[in-house]
Amino acid sequence: MANTEVKHYKVLELPKHPRPNTVYYVKGSSDTDVQTYITDLNGNPIPLNDDIGNIDGDKNFEYIQLSASNTWEIVHNLNKYVSVTIVDSGKNVVVGEIEYNSLNKVTVRFQAAFSGRAFLN
Repeated sequence: MANTEVKHYKVLELPKHPRPNTVYYVKGSSDTDVQTYITDLNGNPIPLNDDIGNIDGDKNFEYIQLSASNTWEIVHNLNKYVSVTIVDSGKNVVVGEIEYNSLNKVTVRFQAAFSGRAFLN
């Protein structure tokens, strides 16, 4: 049985060796539109012109918050209400107040500012 889990990454350019079964949101600069690519099981990128919600299989998204903030706005484009797990830069699980703005966006608020990652699925 094939792995139907899809990973998501926001990048400035496609990596030299893209990961298989992965979605990349590529935004080269603030003046360019986001281009979306999905890679096949061999890592070959395929431009996506359709909504990510139409892709079969489990969809998840990893968000990286580089600068410390007590409010994280996460646009994931998974077209579903997601479960959210937050970890700080020390890999400790952090609990925040989650607001579901839409099927494609959540806002998470914390007591203090920090950087880390959010895992959405």
